[in-house]
Amino acid sequence: MNDRTATQTYAVCLRDVVEADEYWKSTSAEIIWEKRVPTNSLLERLVFELKYFSETNAHLDRKNITLCPASRCSDGDVVGVDWFDGRLYVYWCGPRRAYPFLRAREVAVS
Repeated sequence: MNDRTATQTYAVCLRDVVEADEYWKSTSAEIIWEKRVPTNSLLERLVFELKYFSETNAHLDRKNITLCPASRCSDGDVVGVDWFDGRLYVYWCGPRRAYPFLRAREVAVS
């Protein structure tokens, strides 16, 4: 499930930084949902990866994992994405997990 689906054209604005937002480190998806903070979905994170790579020839999230609270499995697990050892990884983790290396990317949607 995703907070947004591509049934029509929309734009997502986020900070153009390599690592996910420092502000959201050690904050669980559950807390982010409670605060109603808009964050990127898995699809938006993957599109941002492609954009960033095409512009810089480098990858996002080389030290941390982007938590994507806008995308979740039917059991409530949340998606995390990073680049490690030359590969893109997609993880599922519990919505209460909060670690310094798990960080959401806050977005503005229009």
